[in-house]
Amino acid sequence: MRKAAYIVLAAALSMLTTGCGDDTIVVPGADTTTVTFQDGISPSITYYGTRDAMLKSSPDPDVRYGNFGDEPQDSLGVVRLGQGLYARRLIISFDLTSITSCSALYSARLTIHIEPVDTNKTIGLYAYEATVPPAILGSWTEGTGAEYSGVSWMTVDGSYAWTTPGGDVLDLMDERTVRADTTVSFDLPTDRVKRWIDYPLTNRGVLITTGIAIGEEYVIAYMRENVDIRLRPELTVKYRKSG
Repeated sequence: MRKAAYIVLAAALSMLTTGCGDDTIVVPGADTTTVTFQDGISPSITYYGTRDAMLKSSPDPDVRYGNFGDEPQDSLGVVRLGQGLYARRLIISFDLTSITSCSALYSARLTIHIEPVDTNKTIGLYAYEATVPPAILGSWTEGTGAEYSGVSWMTVDGSYAWTTPGGDVLDLMDERTVRADTTVSFDLPTDRVKRWIDYPLTNRGVLITTGIAIGEEYVIAYMRENVDIRLRPELTVKYRKSG
């Protein structure tokens, strides 16, 4: 999906330099730091750098254009409405600016807390790197849940349309299957996350989808607004500090 766009972006960024030199090289055995980003908990109770929203396909235009950026939990997968099947996709990003651009990354793992609806059904979940149309210099807008306040199935920010309804993506980052699981974790390529740290404007986060469904299949995903802070999404990064 839009692999060519990713290649062009990577080539353009490779022409830039952060002046890090050997600090960007991972050295086996070097001192490492592991930090988890989770709203209200870590790296500190003051961290609120997560942004997330559910993108909802629907026969109802008010839902397709609706913003669901303030939900504490929501369905992720494919739901049945009348005689049709409609997708529910999670878009999520984390503020990583507390990690210096010259740091060397070892790993990055995104964890979403979920509740299975049918423990007899196996569901595939796919994590893609999210992107936005070229005319958008920043990122998508989380929104407040109010009409046209932010991202939706049809728009990036309540007004500007996605190139493809349901969200624009670059390459697949990881895929998992869940059944009776209460969490799902995706290993994110370190080169992508490193780019987000080095060039924050390219950090559009992750879009999580399901595959082609022949029937209703979804889980309940817990969002950053959930009152139980332990159930909020997490991004854990292992890295070596620069210097």
